[in-house]
Amino acid sequence: RRTLDDKGQALDWLHRRLVAGSPAVRAQQSIGQLAQLRQRLAAAGRRAVSEPGHSLRVMARALDAVSPLATLDRGYAIVTDASGKALLRARDVKKGDDIRARLAEGELIATIREVIDAGK
Repeated sequence: RRTLDDKGQALDWLHRRLVAGSPAVRAQQSIGQLAQLRQRLAAAGRRAVSEPGHSLRVMARALDAVSPLATLDRGYAIVTDASGKALLRARDVKKGDDIRARLAEGELIATIREVIDAGK
């Protein structure tokens, strides 16, 4: 009886091994692995596309925050002398000089009538 049980267990083990090594079972396992790999590839593709896009948007917002154009949009102007050099001090121009003021929309050209220097 014991020998018969041992032989039966050995036969069961061999049967399981045979089934596990079957091309049909291996093909089914490969199909399952392929499906998992496709999902992982699709997720990696989405990350590869979305992460750089997100980084680009963050950098664009940071760049916009320091942009002179953003300053113009808040109502300020960039004022330059006739040569195009940005004016920082009233004393850098004199009566009769032409200046340009760049606004958010458009540009003004003006002639200095009077200079009031806060540094004096």
